[in-house]
Amino acid sequence: MNRSSYLTGAAISLAMVCATAQAQMKDPIPDSLSLAGVTVYGTVDVGYAYQSSGVPLSSTLPGGLEYQAFTTTRNFAGSVSSAAESGLEQSKIGIRVNEPIADDWTLIAQAETGFNPLSGHLTDACASIADNGANAQGHQTANADSSRCGQAFNSVLMGGVSNKMLGTLTIGRQNALELSTLANYDPQGLSYAFSFLGYSGFNGGAGSTEGARWDNSFKYTYASGPVHFSAMYTGGGYDTGTLGSAFGANLGGTFGGLSIDAVFQNENSVVNLRSSFDDLGVNPLPSPGLAAYISDDTLYSAMGKYTFDLANGGPPSAADKLSVYAGYTHLTKAHGPYTTGEAQGAYPISVGININNSAPNMRCTTAGATRRRSITSTRTAGPSGLARPAPRASVARMPGCSAPATSTKPQPSPTTLSTSTTTPTWV
Repeated sequence: MNRSSYLTGAAISLAMVCATAQAQMKDPIPDSLSLAGVTVYGTVDVGYAYQSSGVPLSSTLPGGLEYQAFTTTRNFAGSVSSAAESGLEQSKIGIRVNEPIADDWTLIAQAETGFNPLSGHLTDACASIADNGANAQGHQTANADSSRCGQAFNSVLMGGVSNKMLGTLTIGRQNALELSTLANYDPQGLSYAFSFLGYSGFNGGAGSTEGARWDNSFKYTYASGPVHFSAMYTGGGYDTGTLGSAFGANLGGTFGGLSIDAVFQNENSVVNLRSSFDDLGVNPLPSPGLAAYISDDTLYSAMGKYTFDLANGGPPSAADKLSVYAGYTHLTKAHGPYTTGEAQGAYPISVGININNSAPNMRCTTAGATRRRSITSTRTAGPSGLARPAPRASVARMPGCSAPATSTKPQPSPTTLSTSTTTPTWV
């Protein structure tokens, strides 16, 4: 409670200072640099954090620190006063290509990677767990699972073609449909420090954070008027964190101030890294590998927001807007058939347990509201590189998730692991 208060108070104070300064001067920094259809963009997010109870900063974990008490309680090391990174948005650098090639056809591509600006490392959650496998409780640095595991392009790496009449087809490493949709409906913009949905990649990965980004994937998107549709498929891969195939679909639309989306996602044999404590006090690399289990995940979700224009007929530049958000997610996890494989980033794993074949059902609901004033020139660059008004203040309720009690059982093998602890997950 104290930690959240400190962080929230600092964020509100910073927003107020920025609002005052930007009301008096125009932002001289461009949102992106473009030439001949190629756009270079990036984010460097650094700051300061104080936690009354926390875990020391990691040089590789996305976000650097563990921000939610439900995970850090397993490894409190006392108060933490530290430089912080990527609390509001993942620090990154990327290139985007949008180049007309013939008639109504456009060549598109994107390459982006996240990094930790305080250490210079590429974000690598798997390394954060491995580095702490031999460390006792209370002596670890922040660590968690994620789909960002030290890949050269740990965000996205994709290319394709787009046509105004026929839609867009892209191939490569891409955000799963649920993660892409959450980014549009989370009032906190998937912030590691302030958003439960950003801090935990559980929802974005349909129940497994390593399923939030799909390698070797095909994605088709089509839009007609206010309605859009997307379909996505991957055959998976032995070293991609998704060992089997996965597919999904998204349907949504915008009607006046109302925006709604529905997502279905099915993932087969996704890697879930367990707590660093389950590595039994030794460095798990190169052998036996990071402690893990494999699951088949199915997700249904619906999200929406309604934006009220409070300008009372005034000019758009002086508009007051209030956005109300809501969402519902139904997750089902079942035991996956694989007993070997590799996590994202080709990290070796050791599958010591499985989850019950009788799959647990989990339901999550979200709600929130954001009030936005666009009376100044303050802008931030979003994932697409497009400028948007920066929110002046926002309040969001954490999602509530419920599930029946579940248990784990050992696989038939000479060795049985007897411990299982909660592992935090990052987008």
